[in-house]
Amino acid sequence: MPMCDGGAVDPRRRGAYNSGMAVPIEPFQLLIKPVGPRCNLACRYCFYSHGLEPDRSLPGRMPDDVLETMVRKYLALRLPVSVFCWQGGEPTLAGLDFFRRVVELQKRHGGDGQVVSNALQTNGQVIDASWASFLAEYRFLVGLSIDGPSAIHDAERVDARGGGSLANALRAAALFDEHRVEYNILTVVHRGNQERAAEIFRWQLSQGWRHLQYIPCVERGDDGRATDFSVTPDGYGRFLCDLWQAYRESGRRDIGIRTFDHWLSRKVLGQGTLCTLDERCGRYLLVKPDGGLFPCDFFFEPQWRLGNVMSDDLADVHERVRRERFGGLKGACSQECRQCRHLALCYGGCPKDRQTPFAGGDEDRRRSYLCEGYRLFLDRHGAELDGLAEAIRRERQAMAERQARAARQVRAAAAGGGAVGRNDPCPCGSGLKYKRCCGK
Repeated sequence: MPMCDGGAVDPRRRGAYNSGMAVPIEPFQLLIKPVGPRCNLACRYCFYSHGLEPDRSLPGRMPDDVLETMVRKYLALRLPVSVFCWQGGEPTLAGLDFFRRVVELQKRHGGDGQVVSNALQTNGQVIDASWASFLAEYRFLVGLSIDGPSAIHDAERVDARGGGSLANALRAAALFDEHRVEYNILTVVHRGNQERAAEIFRWQLSQGWRHLQYIPCVERGDDGRATDFSVTPDGYGRFLCDLWQAYRESGRRDIGIRTFDHWLSRKVLGQGTLCTLDERCGRYLLVKPDGGLFPCDFFFEPQWRLGNVMSDDLADVHERVRRERFGGLKGACSQECRQCRHLALCYGGCPKDRQTPFAGGDEDRRRSYLCEGYRLFLDRHGAELDGLAEAIRRERQAMAERQARAARQVRAAAAGGGAVGRNDPCPCGSGLKYKRCCGK
């Protein structure tokens, strides 16, 4: 799914409440922090809890004039899909009425036939039936943060009093299931759970969840070194290896694990779904509550400010992101990276994780902090990835041939004065009804 990386959810996996049109500008998504860094949890690994002071000059919630200007300008670009990714902090603190206003403005400023997609990242603490009903009605894709069973989740994801938050998150998941909200589970991989991948995965499967994202926690202290709660490079590699093994042992091809899906997509389709592992940056614009524009969720310091939605043209700002300093960060990886046989699967990782970010100097120190982890997994399981990718290619080819055969038979039946009914066996030979197969 295009996604909101860095905690990201992927709106390509879901429908939208209109239909689309294409335009000759580079598509991009908005990552929006309607309440900035405000949150109702105090997760022990959150970077806002470790020395990064929130901007006290920002409004507590995005004002209505900023919200409407942002929606109007973005929808005026008439992108093939206009994707609004609502992040935090905790975006639900803006209130349900705020998001009702969002949809109202999208309907007002969207054109006929325009695709509008919303994604919401949440810890689930305030979700109730009204929230779930709204999210279902307008087809929001939700990323729900759950790190594992209580012993894992509640050890780090705590409220202001130090109490655990899993019970509320599970209540939110149950409401999403009841109201048929489409959602992913977002799991942060950190020092405390990096050795428990199989346990986490199997527990998540027992909950009935099928769309999973595992996000490595890499934060730096004032001395430039990784914090003691960050995942270790080799620990992240072991986590991926253990996760892959548990996934393969499950025999569940209906499970989507975002990192693995990205690599399989690169191998099968030649394009990925994760910007952190893709060839270039620049898929997004970050919007702060005051309308301030930044290139990415990880690059929001004053030196990266690009303008403001109230005064600047969004397409022009995004073009600067791609062409100027930020757009070149991905390519500034080390010589070792450029010579690595796995380059096409990670492209040096996210620039925020480079040892000496955004500067020259010692080549070795420009590698990703997670390089050792990526290499451990790809060296050990790359051949298995190749095998699974080849199986997917064969399945896709067989499906295309079946669909072509069915289409020919449908045309032949029509030419002879007959028709294939919706409830007839599909002519492709799948054994399914036509309406459930090639007639979709």
